[in-house]
Amino acid sequence: MEFPIDFVAEAFDAYFQHEAHPQGIDLDELSLVELTQALYQGLQALGAKIIQRRLEAKDQRLHQQGVVCTQEGCAEAGQSMRRTARRTAQVTTVFGE
Repeated sequence: MEFPIDFVAEAFDAYFQHEAHPQGIDLDELSLVELTQALYQGLQALGAKIIQRRLEAKDQRLHQQGVVCTQEGCAEAGQSMRRTARRTAQVTTVFGE
């Protein structure tokens, strides 16, 4: 997958500056270590949010579409079934929980 890194970098940089300004943080005044830590935290939060949205969207699709029963010997085998319940889950990735 080709990733439009320049577009994403510009968008993230603009957002990063937008968030830093109200907190009185001047990104140009941060040391390289401080800037690196702030970027790491921001990118980690961004990655976690994207994964959360994708998993929630997939869960919603599966809940609406249902799944086909594949259990051998089941009277409902081969038929589309809908979930009747959902539960909260916590997933841990390199971006956090």
